[in-house]
Amino acid sequence: MEEKKGKRMGHTYSYQAYNMLIRSALPLPLSNSTSDTTRTTGNSGTSGTHATLSAREMLHQVVVKMGKIPTPQSNMSTQNYSLGTIQYAINPIQIFLQIPMTAAILIENMDTIIVDQFPGVDDQIIGLYLTIIILPFLLRRNPVITLHGSAAVYPGSAQPTLPLEPSAAIFIGTKGAGKSTTAAVLAHRGWKMLCDDIVPVEAGPRVLSGISHAKLLPDAFQMLIGNPEEASHLYDGISKYQVETPFGSPAANLKSLFILQTGDVSSVKIRPLAGQEKISNILAHTIRIDGLDSSAEIFHRITTYFSSVKAYLVTRPTQSSSPGEIAEAVSGSDYLT
Repeated sequence: MEEKKGKRMGHTYSYQAYNMLIRSALPLPLSNSTSDTTRTTGNSGTSGTHATLSAREMLHQVVVKMGKIPTPQSNMSTQNYSLGTIQYAINPIQIFLQIPMTAAILIENMDTIIVDQFPGVDDQIIGLYLTIIILPFLLRRNPVITLHGSAAVYPGSAQPTLPLEPSAAIFIGTKGAGKSTTAAVLAHRGWKMLCDDIVPVEAGPRVLSGISHAKLLPDAFQMLIGNPEEASHLYDGISKYQVETPFGSPAANLKSLFILQTGDVSSVKIRPLAGQEKISNILAHTIRIDGLDSSAEIFHRITTYFSSVKAYLVTRPTQSSSPGEIAEAVSGSDYLT
C-alpha cells in the first residue's frame, strides 16, 4: 500500500471519543486532542501518549491512515448499501465507502481506517466525514443506539472527586428545533458538552462522548460567541457555525431525554412522555446503518436502554424570541432528577 506524501508525514493526532482511542493522520473535530511527530505503525501508542494509555487501555484503539485503497477481495461475499449519496459495501472483515468527489475509505477489522483523499479536497471536510459518518460504523462492534441530536453533562456532576459517573441529558428533534443551540447554551451556563449531531448510547444506559463542537445558527452564535461576520473560518458553507464548547467526560449516565419541536404556543411547554409515545419518538430520531443494524435489534435496545430514562416533549413557539429559551425551561431540577 502506498502512503500519500505531504504535510501529514510523521504527524499524528490523538483523540478519545465514541469509546475509542483514535490515532489519526488527519485533525478531527474532537476534543482531548494531542499531536506528536512519531510514526504510527499500527494500534500501539507513541511516546506522546504512552503515559496516558494505561488509564485508557480499555478503550477500543483505532488508527486513521492516508493511503491507496486496495482492490476488494473477490472471494468474499459482499453486500452493497447506500447512506444518502454515500455508497458502501460490507464483507466479513471490511467496509468500503465511496464519498462522491471527496474520498474513498476502507475500514478494516473495525480498528483501521484508510483514507484515499481526492485531490483538492480540504482536510476539514474529510475530518467531518470521518467523525460524523465513518467512526459511527465502528461503534457497531458493540450493541449501541445512535441518535441524531446533542447531549450534555449536568453541572456539578462531572467533578473527578465524585465516586459516581456524571449524569447527562439528550436533546433530539426535527431540523431547526434547537438541539445544538440548547446544548451549547447550557454548556455556556455550566454544563459540559458530550456530543453534537451523533449521540451514541450504550447499555446502562450511558452516553458516550463524541463531537463537542456545536453547530450554531447565526443568532445563537452571536448570543454565545460574537459577531458571525468575523468567524468565516467556522462557517460550514450551508447555514451554521461550528464552535468548540466546554467539554465533559468520556461517558455519562443517561438520566433525561428531551424531544424538541416547534408549535402554536406562546411560551415553552414541557410534558412527560411514556409508553409507546416515548418509544416512537426515540425511534424517529434513531440513526440506522443498513447491513449493521436491524429493526428488531434497534427496537429491543431502545425499549431496554431507555426504560428508566425520563422523557419529555418540549414545544417552543414557532417564532422563537430567544435561542436560549429551551435551555432556560429545561434547567429546572424537576426535569433533571
